[in-house]
Amino acid sequence: MAVALTLLTGGSPAAPAPQRLRWGPCPAEVAAPAGSGLQCTTVRVPLDYAEPAGRSVTIGVSRLAATGPGPRRGVLLLNPGGPGGPGTPMPLWFAAHVPASVRAGYDLIGFDTRGLFTSTPVSCRLSAAQLRHAPVSLPLPHRPFAATAELHRSIAQSCARHAGDLLPTMHTATIARDMDRIRRALGEERISYYGVSYGAHLGAVYAGAFPGRTDRVVLDSAPDARAGWWKALRAFGPGSQQRFPDLTAYVAEREAAYHLGATADQVSETYARLLAEAAARPKKVGQYTVDENVLRQITLQALFADASFPQLADVWRYLAHAPGAPDEAKAEKALVPLQAAVPLEPRIQQIVLPTTLAVLCQDTPWPRSVETYRRAQRHDAWRYPVAGAMTGNIWPCAFWPYRPQEPPWRIGGRGPRNILMLQNRRDPATPYAGARAVRKVLGHRAVMVDAAQGGHGVYGFTADPCANGAATAWLTRGTLPRTDLSCPARGTGR
Repeated sequence: MAVALTLLTGGSPAAPAPQRLRWGPCPAEVAAPAGSGLQCTTVRVPLDYAEPAGRSVTIGVSRLAATGPGPRRGVLLLNPGGPGGPGTPMPLWFAAHVPASVRAGYDLIGFDTRGLFTSTPVSCRLSAAQLRHAPVSLPLPHRPFAATAELHRSIAQSCARHAGDLLPTMHTATIARDMDRIRRALGEERISYYGVSYGAHLGAVYAGAFPGRTDRVVLDSAPDARAGWWKALRAFGPGSQQRFPDLTAYVAEREAAYHLGATADQVSETYARLLAEAAARPKKVGQYTVDENVLRQITLQALFADASFPQLADVWRYLAHAPGAPDEAKAEKALVPLQAAVPLEPRIQQIVLPTTLAVLCQDTPWPRSVETYRRAQRHDAWRYPVAGAMTGNIWPCAFWPYRPQEPPWRIGGRGPRNILMLQNRRDPATPYAGARAVRKVLGHRAVMVDAAQGGHGVYGFTADPCANGAATAWLTRGTLPRTDLSCPARGTGR
């Protein structure tokens, strides 16, 4: 433990010699378009930082070189969240969604966390049923709670049998160490950083562990994981309730088009009716079967971005047989952008799910009593009907074979004032209250800019000029607001 902690904080033993990186075309799974300029390589890191001279694994890294004109600022390391989001394609997304002035001064660097995609892979060899139900933990339809618990027990057991010795090392503290090895391999004394959702938590951990190695840091939509990931995930319950009125107001204002209710309350009643009907009789929408769980998942997914509201309203309208409802083919087309929350790609889920679970289950302890989750499920289904039982439901973490290898790294205020936090006031997944708590513990190191809007993700995700302008000014000119800033609503906030 002492050795691992020393390595995390950047002290002795001595750092290894820098690696020589060989940049070249990216692997096929990165899906970089021809002519995009994205290059890839790998960085070798210890399997276990407590044994730095032991076996090593590789981390896939990508680079989109600074375009200029003007001086190069350095590197901007990116993480898309998840945990388990593919990081190597992220420079392309980021470059397309932020001002050219940011792109001009930084090499944009993506990376796949250990076990994921272009990094040394890991697999739990999960069955189709396990993949179908595990990514978002909802009760099995028409089955007792014990069946749901047994499914998640079987996932944990499969990971224990098949994932090997890489899996126990896949947690946030180790990923932060891997990030510093990437920094060294790039030959940079300090790195700038942008991370969203879980990526914001990872950035806060890195900034606390390596304060002298950070340049300009942006933490977008940060979860409060200090009390454990189960508590952080349960925040989706109140977060979705707070965000849902944005959706119902949007639909009600367009009653003439959707016929789902003329008031927000009427639209809410329509949603409750559709859930009950889907639970009793799932409905085919093209190639998809929409049961209660799928309907709830796509609704929660739509809350992430206002741009998803029209697609969801069309799916609701089809399911409700509302006047002017689209035909099945058009309803299926509307469903496609929303299915990101629904596990329809088994090959991808086989890669992502072990990474997600390894971080969530190994960062912090989880309750081991099945009854704890049964009570939480009932409570959350009653208190937060938009998300329902999902937030309190059981996860494989209740049966995970590995305990956290070390205490979670404490996020704190030691280090330079160089962190900008961004947050939507009505974020369904990482609510404002949690981000405020993280802001408080970061103390003088951070300043927070919140936007009076809904959705998950700010910079590059929304058009709010106040919050986006603050991020651009920080990354390009090194200018932080003097104090925390609340951006006003734009029009109706939608």
